[in-house]
Amino acid sequence: RLVDEIRHQALHDHLTGLPNRVLIVDRLEQMLARASRYSTDIALLFIDLDGFKDVNDTRGHEAGDELLKQVAARFAAVLRTTDTVGRFGGDEFVVLTEGLGLASGPELVAERLIEALSQPFFIGGSGKRPITISASIGIAAGLRPSSQEMLRDADVALYAAKASGKKCSVLFEPEMQEAVQSRYELEADLRLALDNDQYFLL
Repeated sequence: RLVDEIRHQALHDHLTGLPNRVLIVDRLEQMLARASRYSTDIALLFIDLDGFKDVNDTRGHEAGDELLKQVAARFAAVLRTTDTVGRFGGDEFVVLTEGLGLASGPELVAERLIEALSQPFFIGGSGKRPITISASIGIAAGLRPSSQEMLRDADVALYAAKASGKKCSVLFEPEMQEAVQSRYELEADLRLALDNDQYFLL
């Protein structure tokens, strides 16, 4: 029993009780293996809470922790028992889902997750103002060679969702990665130019 408890603690987030990063990656690799073997549809949704830092800054970390627990419960309530929802770290969550039609399935899951946050959260007693929060979601759908690549693609799509005004989902497209690479190269060139006291007139 003690061994089971230690194993559970090692694989689950202590705050929300959801699978942690280690277990998420393990289940993702299993999902990729099944998809490769049986040609099943799969998707990974990378979720970031919009404005969570403001909650921590204005209401304190205890309120932030309680908010994360309530968000986790709402996400779990709108997903299938066959789906995996986990806390990746901070205010980031990951959902793994399979057996969906890629035409609309992942986007419908994202809509349910966003809708789950539409009602305010009541934290800290009746005298406290309710907290309103939303989520931005990046989606990577379809088989990838590795779990790292699927997570990377979903993260790139999440960045695009944030850039689109937040409270929305974006499905990864290959050209997004090219845009990110170009941006990184431009930033690297600018840093190098500044380090070498090189200035350009536009």
